[in-house]
Amino acid sequence: MYKANTLKIINNEIEVKREELNELVLIKSDKDLILKLSVELDGLLNLYYLENIQHP
Repeated sequence: MYKANTLKIINNEIEVKREELNELVLIKSDKDLILKLSVELDGLLNLYYLENIQHP
């Protein structure tokens, strides 16, 4: 989904850094298995919610 320059996985948090777009994507899973993606691009913060994500 993302071609990342940097990918960090710490506990239940996945951090994807796309330096070519100066974009930071944070993926966190909560107890309801809903992922919240926080995308910061050009100083704007947009929140996306993905439901029904199956984890390995």
